[in-house]
Amino acid sequence: MAYRKGRWLDRLGTGYIVFVVAVPAAVYYLVIQMYITELFQLPMLFDEYRPITWILPLTSMALAPTASYAMWMRRYMVDELNKDYIKLARAKGVKERTLMFKHVLRNAFIPMAQYLPATILFTITGSIYIESLYSIPGMGGLLVDAIQRQDNTIVQGLVLVFSSLGIIGLILGDIAMALVDPRIKLGKGGGVR
Repeated sequence: MAYRKGRWLDRLGTGYIVFVVAVPAAVYYLVIQMYITELFQLPMLFDEYRPITWILPLTSMALAPTASYAMWMRRYMVDELNKDYIKLARAKGVKERTLMFKHVLRNAFIPMAQYLPATILFTITGSIYIESLYSIPGMGGLLVDAIQRQDNTIVQGLVLVFSSLGIIGLILGDIAMALVDPRIKLGKGGGVR
C-alpha cells in the first residue's frame, strides 16, 4: 500500500482498514456468518477434529489485528519513504524492490515488532464473542460461565492467566524490538529519557 500510494491497491487496502475499524466487530462477524458460510460452503460450528471448521473463527479473529497492523505499517513505511537516506539510495540507483524490502520495510517494522507477541498471545487465549458465536470451548466462554455461576476461584485464576499472558506478551515484544533494531539494548540503562 505504501509503495503503490494513491493507486487502486492502496485504495482497496485503505477501504478495508476503514471498514474494519469503523464497523463494529459484531456486524462483520454476522456478515461472515450469513454470507461467507453459504458462498464457500463452510460449516459454522467448530469441531476440533475438522480443520475446515477453523477457517471462519480464525478469519474473524484476524480481521481487526490485520487492519490495525496494515494501517500502522503503511503509515510507518510512508514516513520512511520520505527520509533522506531513501532519497540518497534512489539517487545512487538502488532498485526499488531492494529499497522497499531491505531498508524501508525493515525500519518501519521496528515499532510494530513490539506488539506482535502480545497480539499472538491474546489470539491464543481467544475471544469471548467468537467463542460463543462459533461454539468453541475456550477460556473466554469459561470466564463468562464462571462469572455467571459466581465461581470466584475460577474467575481469579482466569484473570491471573490473562494478565500473565499480557505481561509475557509485552516482555516478548521488548525482546523482539531488541532483536530487530540493533540500536536497542536490553540491560541496565544509564541513559536519560
